[in-house]
Amino acid sequence: MSIRLEIRAGERVGQAVTLDKTYITIGRHPAADVRFEAYYETPISARHAAVVRRDSGWVVRDLGSAAGTFVNGERVVGDLLLESGDMIELGRGGPVTQVSFLPEPVTREREALPVERTRPTAAELRLRPAPLGGITVASIEQAARRRQAAIRRRGVLAGALVVALAGGWIWHSGQSGAREELLRRQMRDTAQRQREIISTAMLDLARIARENRSAVALVVAQFDDGSSFSGTGFVVRSSRGEALIVTNRHLVTTGGAHSKRLSVVLDGSSQTYAAEIVSVHGVADLALLRVKTPSRLPAVRAIAPANPALAEGAPVAMLGYPLGLDLQMGGDWREVGVSATSMQGTVSRVLPTLVQVDGYGAQGSSGSPIFNAKGEVVAVLYGSERDSAGRIIYGVPVRFVHELLRDAPRQR
Repeated sequence: MSIRLEIRAGERVGQAVTLDKTYITIGRHPAADVRFEAYYETPISARHAAVVRRDSGWVVRDLGSAAGTFVNGERVVGDLLLESGDMIELGRGGPVTQVSFLPEPVTREREALPVERTRPTAAELRLRPAPLGGITVASIEQAARRRQAAIRRRGVLAGALVVALAGGWIWHSGQSGAREELLRRQMRDTAQRQREIISTAMLDLARIARENRSAVALVVAQFDDGSSFSGTGFVVRSSRGEALIVTNRHLVTTGGAHSKRLSVVLDGSSQTYAAEIVSVHGVADLALLRVKTPSRLPAVRAIAPANPALAEGAPVAMLGYPLGLDLQMGGDWREVGVSATSMQGTVSRVLPTLVQVDGYGAQGSSGSPIFNAKGEVVAVLYGSERDSAGRIIYGVPVRFVHELLRDAPRQR
């Protein structure tokens, strides 16, 4: 049985999606099955709610959201059985989605099973690899083409608006000084927006993802106290015998103790490699890992010079694993492999020790490479502004990566 979710209230009112999956995520995360834009849907969390198919029927559950999930006005606690016509509200006053059931599936593709909330162990080294590439890259390219077309349309509109504002300023030149200043400010703001649109259009997200995603790894660190954390890393050097991976220091160390059990899984694969810490940076939030492997692993295409020309407003791309293994990847990752998420942002501030980006990040994104329009790594994501809902993120400048690699053992 398929399920149809039609948005009845909110920014996307009137839109609908029909799915034949067993686990459907709703929220503002880029990979959510039903996604809402955080700028407009303020009550929504990144992982707000899920609709899950059970033997008894479809149920909805809240995923620990701050605003809560409601069905027909009743707050959801645990799993709540759904009936056709029920209204799911994401936070009081948030968007409302109506549920309806369809008797026949809309696709014959093999469906995803719910991801178990477990972390890889040493026993999982035997997992068989999954096919590389495929639909993930194709969907990225398709989305990028749609985005480029939208950007071009927005560029034309922005240009027309600049001309209109200029004409308005001339026509009202005899009005008060306050009116003139308002028009000047509108022209400056519009011109800045147009520059950002043009700048974003210069970044080919599909190409960057295609050239680098196979080198981006899910990193899982386990500690003696039983705790475990997942994040992202990327291969910077590789030869027959070993590979070096850059990630965040805070992911592989805690309280001064180093993780003794590190697992690495590359994009598109379920093959788990054991890793060890080579070194950690003394100042920056960076660590270098080593993986022993009989074959050469893919590495990122290029690392930018130590002091790249990175200006405010420049477009950047990121590849990583926000939410780690908690994120549905098209099925159980041990069967289909892990899949890195590609994201796009804009540089909003550049300091000697920090690169600030307006984009998206979440737990699990730590260690993600940040690329410039050339496809070069210019920073490494390590955190976000607490109250920005993951929209303002921070990166370690690439010069610290050079320092980390400077004293690394040379590969044979």
